[in-house]
Amino acid sequence: MKLFSSFVCLVMCAVISPAVTVAQEAPGYYVFGQIAAPEYSSSSNLSSDGLYGVGAGYRFEGPVAVEVDYLTGDTSPKAGRGDADVTSFSLRALYHFLETDRINPYVSLGFGQQEVEFGGADKEEHVDLGLGLRWQIWNNLDGRASFNFYDGNEFAHLKRTFNVALLYRFNSSKAAKTAARPADSDGDGVVDSQDRCLGTPAGVSVDAQGCQVQRDTDGDGVADASDRCPGTTDASREVDQNGCYVQRTVMVSDDMEATFLFDFDSAEVKEEHKALAREIARFVRGGQRTKVRLTGHTDSTGTGAYNQALSERRSARIKDLLVEAAGIPANQISTQGFGSVRPAANNATRESRRLNRRVEVHVETTRATAR
Repeated sequence: MKLFSSFVCLVMCAVISPAVTVAQEAPGYYVFGQIAAPEYSSSSNLSSDGLYGVGAGYRFEGPVAVEVDYLTGDTSPKAGRGDADVTSFSLRALYHFLETDRINPYVSLGFGQQEVEFGGADKEEHVDLGLGLRWQIWNNLDGRASFNFYDGNEFAHLKRTFNVALLYRFNSSKAAKTAARPADSDGDGVVDSQDRCLGTPAGVSVDAQGCQVQRDTDGDGVADASDRCPGTTDASREVDQNGCYVQRTVMVSDDMEATFLFDFDSAEVKEEHKALAREIARFVRGGQRTKVRLTGHTDSTGTGAYNQALSERRSARIKDLLVEAAGIPANQISTQGFGSVRPAANNATRESRRLNRRVEVHVETTRATAR
């Protein structure tokens, strides 16, 4: 009884000692090795020799745990000769109370089976009630002491054990909670008693009353919390309810310039002209309101009247080519001849005169594009 009184005193001192925080162990498995000092019933012929064993358990979320343990040992009889083999197996539930960040008192209730082999085998089932204390030694390593009371239904050999164990937790932490921390159910940093807007979404900024602050960083009229397209700062464009630019179709102008070169005193279409016409056809494809302006030119050889007529014929031949090869309607093509009065080069050499024998093309079209 002196041992039991000392243990109860140890538990009470741990429970009533001041603690800054109330802690609850994180869920997880644990294992332990133990030794036990047994006490047998007065009717038993067994001496109280020590037992040893192992156990394993699981701590749930909250104060409850379940575990199984095993004790065994050789015990000498009080009278007579020989040894008795004692074995005990128990499955129990543990309830922890008044836990701190280092100390865990608990009570336990379970059932199991004990067996004594001494000139025959006495086997019986039992229920057991326990009171224990666990304390942290280092990181996941704990010490544990407990008193367990057994009640068998037949021989009632084993009545009490005082167990000392070394326990290893596979979980790595304890969830410490401030004892008087006010509730903040939506986690916005404003306690419920002062929160006028309970249930604000996670991650949003709130004011002192716990209500969402409607920030609009890009100034598009949509609050940041609902803005799926941050950075829409162009005030000239419309945004939708998600803060994204509204895609509209606009017409954009596009143009192209090309030059058709001709042989001396000729307005005949060449193969290279047809290739260039196909490029113009690809350019205007998909365009709208297309306009083509053709201007014909000659070098300085010949009279002014002859060159004027030649430049006009060259423009006309390119127009026919564009209508035929590029599919551009004739009414969208304008032609004009300038003879030799607008040279591209100075007509002093054969190469410069070749550059002057030309039709210049300027194409304008508009295209629909999303913006």
